Amino acid sequence: EKTTDNNGNYTVALSGGSTFNITATAWGYKPQLMSNVALGATPTFELEKGLVDDFTTDLGWTTAATASGGYWTRGIPKGTQINGNPSNPDKDAEGDMGNTAFVTGNSGTAAGDDDVDNGLVLLTSPKMQLSPYAKINITLSHWFVNDGGNTTPNDNLTRSLSNGITAYMLGNITASTSAWVEQTYTVTVNDI
Repeated sequence: EKTTDNNGNYTVALSGGSTFNITATAWGYKPQLMSNVALGATPTFELEKGLVDDFTTDLGWTTAATASGGYWTRGIPKGTQINGNPSNPDKDAEGDMGNTAFVTGNSGTAAGDDDVDNGLVLLTSPKMQLSPYAKINITLSHWFVNDGGNTTPNDNLTRSLSNGITAYMLGNITASTSAWVEQTYTVTVNDI
């Protein structure tokens, strides 16, 4: 993962095969992938405006936690099972560019090795400029498992938008999915 200079230029010494793949990303723009670029080529990217982040690169999401474990981390998901069922995903959501996702706890080999315990974990996007739009669609993919432990599971996954003063609730998930689920929310911008 490398960053361009202020003019969008980046130089790298390459060795090995005759072609390579380049992914260009920037917050506020849709990512673009160029495959099988010949060694020595000087590709040019013109990114289309839009808010898309599939976590191929680090575009500035921040994390915070009061929990004792299971912190948000960006990486290739490491699958685990609980009672013979998938607990943590073993791959990124279908249709995403790349193979990285933000997951809570990505260490260990058993479901309880690095799960969220004793508090909250928070993942926050960079600021979004939503005006001049009246309505927006927000599409998110989640994988959620609420199982295990010595007491009745009572965890949840909450999604919200904030203008810095008030929060607008998108959804609260309490039922396990054990799979990637994509959801789209239509939001009136003035409500935020």
